[in-house]
Amino acid sequence: FGEQMVSEHTVANRELIAIAGRKGVVPPTTLDPGRVNANRQLSALTGPQFDQQYMAQQAQDHELQAALFRQQAQSGTDPELRAYAAKWLPHVEQHAQMARSLLNSVASPAASAPMAAR
Repeated sequence: FGEQMVSEHTVANRELIAIAGRKGVVPPTTLDPGRVNANRQLSALTGPQFDQQYMAQQAQDHELQAALFRQQAQSGTDPELRAYAAKWLPHVEQHAQMARSLLNSVASPAASAPMAAR
C-alpha cells in the first residue's frame, strides 16, 4: 500500500505542481497544522495501534480527497484542473477502497492476535 501511494502520489503531485506553475501559484512546501498533529499522534503509537490509526487516517484522507476531486472534476471552473481531477479521481477512489480494506483487516481481532495464535 505504502509503496503504491508514494509512487502514484509523486506522479500526481509533479503534474499538479506543473499546472500550478503555469498558473502562477506556488504550492506549499510544509505540512498543514492538521497533518503535523496527525503525524505527532502516529509517532506516539506502535504495533497494532499504529497500524489501525495510520489506516484510519489514510481511509479518511482518501475519502475526503475523492470527494474534492469529484467536485472539481464535475464543476471546477478551470479546464486544466478539471481534467487533472478527472484523470486522477479513479486512482484516489482506488486508494480509498484499498485503505478501507486494509483498515478492516488491521481492525479485526485476528489482525491484532499474536502470530503464533493465528
